[in-house]
Amino acid sequence: MERRQQAWPRRIRRTVQALAFLLFLAYIVLMPALAVPGTRGDWLMRFSPFAGLGASISAWRLIVAFWPALVLLAAALALGRYFCGWLCPLGTTLDLGDRLIARFRDVAARAS
Repeated sequence: MERRQQAWPRRIRRTVQALAFLLFLAYIVLMPALAVPGTRGDWLMRFSPFAGLGASISAWRLIVAFWPALVLLAAALALGRYFCGWLCPLGTTLDLGDRLIARFRDVAARAS
């Protein structure tokens, strides 16, 4: 019973990771179609606290368009490293790579 309770949050996390990763890939593939003339193409960068900080420092004023970055930063301060473990495509790639390496290591250990 205890093992089933531990697997449930892991499945939710992996599902959220997979959906976020697929959304990221779709964004990359569909980027030319999303780049409509006359619209701003910087909406993804507005989620980066570092980009917001750099832009605000270089402009010598607070750029309000980076409010999503402030929301993510506040959530990270409150929840810890949730972004890396749940939403970040690099975190998903690292988790997948770790699992693949562990499988190959197990296969190699059984073979020797």
